[in-house]
Amino acid sequence: MAHWDVPLTTEESEFNQVFAKYGGIYITGTNTKQLIETCLEIGVSVITSLNQQTHRDIPVIFNVIKDTTISAKSTLINGKFFIGVNIGAILGIFSLFYRMLSHPEILPHYGNVKAEQYDEKIYDAKTGDLRTIMDYSEEPIFPRCDIRRALAETLFFSFLRMTILHEYAHISKGHLAFKEKYFMFKNAETVKLVNPNDENIILQGFEIDADAFAIYGLFSHLTHLLENKGKLGELTICYTNNQNAIFLTCFAISCSFRIFGNFDWDIDNLSEKKNPPAHVRLYAALVFINNYIKEKSMVPENEVREIFFHANNEAEIAFSKISLQIPSFEHDTKALDPGTMEHYGNIYHKFLEIESLLKKTEPY
Repeated sequence: MAHWDVPLTTEESEFNQVFAKYGGIYITGTNTKQLIETCLEIGVSVITSLNQQTHRDIPVIFNVIKDTTISAKSTLINGKFFIGVNIGAILGIFSLFYRMLSHPEILPHYGNVKAEQYDEKIYDAKTGDLRTIMDYSEEPIFPRCDIRRALAETLFFSFLRMTILHEYAHISKGHLAFKEKYFMFKNAETVKLVNPNDENIILQGFEIDADAFAIYGLFSHLTHLLENKGKLGELTICYTNNQNAIFLTCFAISCSFRIFGNFDWDIDNLSEKKNPPAHVRLYAALVFINNYIKEKSMVPENEVREIFFHANNEAEIAFSKISLQIPSFEHDTKALDPGTMEHYGNIYHKFLEIESLLKKTEPY
């Protein structure tokens, strides 16, 4: 962890140089030390565990970027992989979940809501920048009820884990190397193999593929927590049963898509974007979650959609309670709109066309 009174290590210096245009490595101060330390431990643990599971020692340098925008990045530089989570994402999302659980009408069935009294609204919870979120309060906002505070932190760490898993997928599944070879440094030979006009839909496919990897990893971690509930104490205090644990995980995922995604794109121009809109990602997430839960028999299959859209609806309510700017979208209908499902099918089929080429760009 980079600290103001300690020289940077070799890896920290490399990270600092790679992300220099975004502010470089975040130098941890006293106030943020514990949270950043925990985030770095989780990041290193996730990456190490994934390397062990896949029997590949992919060298990934992970750290925090001094950038207040709510974002994360993975990149390939001179054969080395880097994953950076912006300080804006860490402090901003941590603050958002604290704000949510400080409101007595958000997830009211958890803990003692009578202890909560937060009713301030920020201008836009989907601002995408830490400074806009943090400027609204002179005093830190946090849930007064210990259970609700623990839940806010559980949701944040689910969000963080999913973000790291998503960025790792871009590395391990060859997305970064493929993009470099076929789109950044294309030539006559690569153009014969991959049509440059397909770039946007392929890049959308990479995001969906990374979402699938992240969701599977997040639910695998959830399964581990549930299987070791008696040993883990506070980590599972809010997971009273499988349905509840799935609901809270879906809530974190839905919040993630609201923060990083865009619900306002028309079906007609989906292929003009490099990232899939949130309603397409929501539909894909429902497919991935349903497949995982069916495989593990966590709850009856007919309950999955109900739990998923209940969590999605609660996320919409949560954002409406803390934000003056409410995005206009119909989550259930748009995620299940025929145009959304058709576009998801187009992404899937295009992905199948390049699968053999993509396999060759995977590291090791």
